Amino acid sequence: MGELAYEATLWGIRGQVARDAARELEELARALTAVVGRNYFGVGCVEGSQLFQRLSVTIADGSRSIQAAGQQSVHLAQQCAVASDSLAEADQHGQVLISGTPER
Repeated sequence: MGELAYEATLWGIRGQVARDAARELEELARALTAVVGRNYFGVGCVEGSQLFQRLSVTIADGSRSIQAAGQQSVHLAQQCAVASDSLAEADQHGQVLISGTPER
């Protein structure tokens, strides 16, 4: 039974790491969008305006990518909980089959 408790603990840790990663990625995505809030590259300057526009698009794309990774981390955390429950259930069922004791 010590092995099962250890595995359940590991799945819990994996889920917590994924939740922590999701939280940190969301913070990073928010911070990234604040990098360039206005055009510092030359108002009225064609090159400055183009640089600002392209940089803004790149930052927005990067922020969306980071947010997507955060959502994947949330999903991973949920899957860790499902995996832990499924493995515990399978182990319990296996114990019943091995011992011949009926399930309750």
